[in-house]
Amino acid sequence: MSIVIEGYVNIAGKRSNCEFPAYPGVPGRFYEVIMPDAFRMSLLQTTCIKLKVDHTRVIGSTHSGELQLTDDGRGLWAHALVSDPAVIAAARSGCIRGWSFAFIGEQSEWYRLDPREKLYYRKVKRAKLLEVSLMIEKDAAYPGTTVNVKNVKEEKPWSFMKLKEILRP
Repeated sequence: MSIVIEGYVNIAGKRSNCEFPAYPGVPGRFYEVIMPDAFRMSLLQTTCIKLKVDHTRVIGSTHSGELQLTDDGRGLWAHALVSDPAVIAAARSGCIRGWSFAFIGEQSEWYRLDPREKLYYRKVKRAKLLEVSLMIEKDAAYPGTTVNVKNVKEEKPWSFMKLKEILRP
């Protein structure tokens, strides 16, 4: 049995839900915003983007055909054909929390809203997408994630979940 899971992995222009820690080469703790079309070039140039569960277990890829991705200006849209029994069970029980993704920032701007604060913001203008991940045990780092699940045999939605539809300024 297979199901189709699709939805927005990321909505462009929405600030991350969480504050990321500083690491080498980064000015300090930060929030992040993925700008419209940030992944467009990556999707044209990358032949294999992995589909994972909670950023750990690989269940497909763009190369093997289970995953299709589009950056449509509104955000990063995924269409995944999933046959993994654990993911299907999680979808049936409404336990898919949303999507997440991993990337390498290729063009970014760093700034602070208040120069007195040590908290930075990063606008990611262009990024190389490495993976997208269905989140079952963990929460997504970005708001606006949507998940639509369809049973392939029925060709109609049997469960629809809109997750993390958090509007932030």
